[in-house]
Amino acid sequence: MKNVFYLVIVFFIPQLTFSKDTDIHFYGTLISEPCTLSLDSEEQLIDFGPIVKSTFNNNTVAAKRNVNITLNDCDISISKFVNFTFHGDKFSDNEELFAVTGEAKGIAIKLISEDGDNISPDVPMSDIELSSGTNQLNIEAMLVGYDLSKISTGSFSSVVTFSMSYD
Repeated sequence: MKNVFYLVIVFFIPQLTFSKDTDIHFYGTLISEPCTLSLDSEEQLIDFGPIVKSTFNNNTVAAKRNVNITLNDCDISISKFVNFTFHGDKFSDNEELFAVTGEAKGIAIKLISEDGDNISPDVPMSDIELSSGTNQLNIEAMLVGYDLSKISTGSFSSVVTFSMSYD
């Protein structure tokens, strides 16, 4: 009887170990855009760090940071130009600047293109000619004190998004 019992267990063990199915899911997106946005360019955190209030004068820049947007795999047979528009809240005292939120007041973010042009909220930049392969847009973000009498200390943040269109 012992032999039969062991024999039955041996027949059931393979069925138990191989009875579960496993699925593999594949996904992606097929696009017809001339370039792909680098993953490093999608979500950027730009830290201005601590800034002493006395570094501000009216309309002076207290801190600068570089912002880089990289486009990969550009195919100029699809499009030869790209246009960027940056979106965000406008600073109430100067609508060419991006507003900040938080405890700090009287300051704003100014964006400048590598050509030295001001980048205003919701205003398309000039077209940028693409080259095959990788292209990079370099922007300078500046923390600006607009009115010295209105500047107050505290933390601040600002969210700026961008959209791209191809010509």
